[in-house]
Amino acid sequence: MVASASGQVAATYGLTDRGVLRAGAYADVLIFDPAEVREEATYTEPRKLASGMRWVFVNGRAAVANGTATNVMAGKALRRR
Repeated sequence: MVASASGQVAATYGLTDRGVLRAGAYADVLIFDPAEVREEATYTEPRKLASGMRWVFVNGRAAVANGTATNVMAGKALRRR
C-alpha cells in the first residue's frame, strides 16, 4: 500500500528522488496512530489542522514535532521533468 501511495505516484509523474526512503532522496514522512487522527477543520474554521499527527517530516525536516507544528517551511513546488 505504501508503494502505491508514494513511490509509484512519484514515478508516474516523473518525480525523481521522491516517494522512497533512501540516502539522497527527499523524505516526506508521517508518523501517526490511525486511532488518534481527527479532522478538526469546520465550515467556520477551514484552516484548522488535523490532530493526531505525531511527527511530520518534509524534505527531511520536522514540520510537526511531537504533535506540535514547528513552523518549518521545507516544502517546495514540484515540476515534472
